[in-house]
Amino acid sequence: MSLSALAPFRQKTKNILFISWDSSNSNYMENLFFPIFAKIQDSTSYRIIILQFSWASPTEKKRIQQLATTKGLHYYHQPVMRRGPLGLAYSLWRGIQKIKSILQDHSIQIVIPRSTNPAIMVNRLGRYLRQRGVNILFDADGLPIQERIDFLGRDPNGLVIKWLKKHENWCLATADQVLTRSKKSVDIHLQASPNLKREKFAVVSNGRDPAHFQIDHKKRLAIRTEFGLAMDDVLWVYAGALGPAHELKNMVNLFLAYKELRPSSLFLLLTRDIHFLRLELGDKLPHGIRLMETPFENIPGYLSAADLGISLRKPAKSLAGLAPIKVGEYLMMGMPIISSAGIGDTEEVLAGKPFAFLYEKGITEMNVLAKWVDDASKMDKTQIRNFGIEHFGIQKSVNEYVSALDGIASA
Repeated sequence: MSLSALAPFRQKTKNILFISWDSSNSNYMENLFFPIFAKIQDSTSYRIIILQFSWASPTEKKRIQQLATTKGLHYYHQPVMRRGPLGLAYSLWRGIQKIKSILQDHSIQIVIPRSTNPAIMVNRLGRYLRQRGVNILFDADGLPIQERIDFLGRDPNGLVIKWLKKHENWCLATADQVLTRSKKSVDIHLQASPNLKREKFAVVSNGRDPAHFQIDHKKRLAIRTEFGLAMDDVLWVYAGALGPAHELKNMVNLFLAYKELRPSSLFLLLTRDIHFLRLELGDKLPHGIRLMETPFENIPGYLSAADLGISLRKPAKSLAGLAPIKVGEYLMMGMPIISSAGIGDTEEVLAGKPFAFLYEKGITEMNVLAKWVDDASKMDKTQIRNFGIEHFGIQKSVNEYVSALDGIASA
């Protein structure tokens, strides 16, 4: 559906406050949300003010602030005190005061808390928001509380998890609409809270801009020459964050098994999470694996040089809520992908596609995978890219967000 068909209620500007809580090195704000929000502002009368909580350094905060300005976005940063429960309580209290100040200064009409901690603060402001006629669009994200259980070892019956679930359920119940990243997560929320209505939920994608993720044939040739790769040599790539949820060792072992069959192949790791990588793999990387840390704007050049993108996650309940960003990046760059089965709605989208290998640990035979890699790496890149743009492009995300916002604006 085109944006023009979604616009009957946009004659008057509506100010939106988006609230996010991130770590010191998270790049979701600048690389995911900034481009989507900038395009929403360019094509609608919605104006988006961003409040990001994090413990980033002053240099990092300044960089993000400058980037927001270039995108035409109004950005605030709120520091987080990392001193256990007391630090969290203080940060939440200060955050509530900051949110109230922004609500007043910008005449906010819709507030979007993303994930659990922003939801806690918005819950505390419930009466205040109702008095001012402010609507709530709760971005439930994936399944963040389940992620704490799956990957941080939190006790599912512990006081912390129960407290977080209480606030999440409260926001799910009181919000005017709820955003998720998969249809599977909607089903999970409805099973846990059968009093909620399915029509209250909207699924939004983590779209990437195809103007940024474009195949660059000159850079492909230059980088492959630098790496000493012949035309038929296969370059694997992983680009993105690394952490406990990622199957780094498994990705490396898969490549090394492939390399035994195809000795001239290489595996390029593009990540900023060097500390985690060293913990998992040690200081000396196996032969044939290269590590690079490069700015976001340079990522497409290296992806242009690659022939195969891989993205594996550890099996966990929380996978049902994910919409892996790098899958869309790889596909828009014309690359076939190896992706874990069972991640969000991705398996449904990729099922039966010749350029997608849905990997299941303990089931896949290496000879079968190696033959698929050889065949898929020779596929038409344009066909793969067009599929990626259709299903993972930024315009799809913009349409989905605007549809959800218009639904609130027209209520």
